[in-house]
Amino acid sequence: MWIENNNCKIPYVQNRVQEIKEKGKTFKYMKVETKENPADLLSRGVSVKHLQTSSWFRGPDWLKEKSQWPEQRCPAPQDNAPSGIVQLEATIPVNNQIINVKRYSSLEKLLAVTRRVFNFISNLFARRRKISCNEGVSPIQYWIKLVQSEVYDDEISVLSSYNPNTTELSKRTLSNNTELSTKTLDNNTELSTKTRGNNTELSTKTLETQRSEKSKRAFRQNKLINQLGLYLDEVGILRCRGRLHNSSHSYGSKHPVLLPKSHWLSHLVVMNAHHNTLHGGMGDTLTNIRTSFWIPKARQAVKSCIKSCVICRHYEARTVLYPGPPPLPEERVQESRPFQVVGVDYSGAIHLQDPDGKGESVPMKIYVCLFTCAMTRAVHLELATDMTANTFLKIFRRFAARRSCPSIIISDKWF
Repeated sequence: MWIENNNCKIPYVQNRVQEIKEKGKTFKYMKVETKENPADLLSRGVSVKHLQTSSWFRGPDWLKEKSQWPEQRCPAPQDNAPSGIVQLEATIPVNNQIINVKRYSSLEKLLAVTRRVFNFISNLFARRRKISCNEGVSPIQYWIKLVQSEVYDDEISVLSSYNPNTTELSKRTLSNNTELSTKTLDNNTELSTKTRGNNTELSTKTLETQRSEKSKRAFRQNKLINQLGLYLDEVGILRCRGRLHNSSHSYGSKHPVLLPKSHWLSHLVVMNAHHNTLHGGMGDTLTNIRTSFWIPKARQAVKSCIKSCVICRHYEARTVLYPGPPPLPEERVQESRPFQVVGVDYSGAIHLQDPDGKGESVPMKIYVCLFTCAMTRAVHLELATDMTANTFLKIFRRFAARRSCPSIIISDKWF
């Protein structure tokens, strides 16, 4: 029985047995065979007819007389039994974030709170005459490094173990040392001890070369590093290399910081850029972001952030639902000859200088009378010295003589 066994190494069984022993200290436990155990009837399933005549209600037949109890074949518990060493493992999530970034809706508030926490920690360590772990790191750099360590841990480990510039330099140094050791073996046969030391150093350098080749292979196989030209700057932040190295832009524009698309810090950065551009559109917000940061699929992130902006939704909302455009009148859609249905209107006045023949100019005003065909949208223009009815009649005669007389005239003025 599990209850009488003290050498069980299964944590689940051991915990349940310990709980049973604590709750039933005054009980004496004995074993019952499976065929005579009433508890197995319901656990295995039984019909109602068989249940009424079974031992579920009255128990086994030998239970009434103690002399008829079956003999216990289980060995008695041994108090001096060797205690086994049980190895228990527990997974405890580690939270490196002192501040929950999702509790803040503004990047400025997040950085302000982080700065206060840094000041408190620095003052606390200054009293104990110790150096703070975040000394010399700004709040934005702290959050960038924390987010990059969570999302781009593989890229950071590859770039930390392999640097193309330092690798080439170490290869040259290794080749030079090998040549020098070979010359020493040829010229100085008496320095055998030193030669063995050099061989040991060469074997160590060979291991380092193998490690560097492995890191180089991982560097070449990483698509994100090769696509964006990632590298670690002096502070340990992932940055992207572009083609603007020789431009006059700032260092952040030429080498933007890499941020993931789906992290809340990226959302705060996008909203901060949206506010800095006075709630600008997609292009303005995206341009402001790329002066310091590079976010993969940034257009989708910017689009979702602009849609969630409350101020922009208030300005873009329609207070009144305007009706649709009405159908065109019959005169506009029925087939007719040009200028059969015309619209007329005046434009002006236009100020001119009219010479009077004596060398002096007299200011005057003229108007333009516009006739337009309602079907073909053709235009006919006539000059008018004034807007009187007699002048319009003369203009209309000239128009009718040239374009034929219209059947319908549409105008907003009564002559």
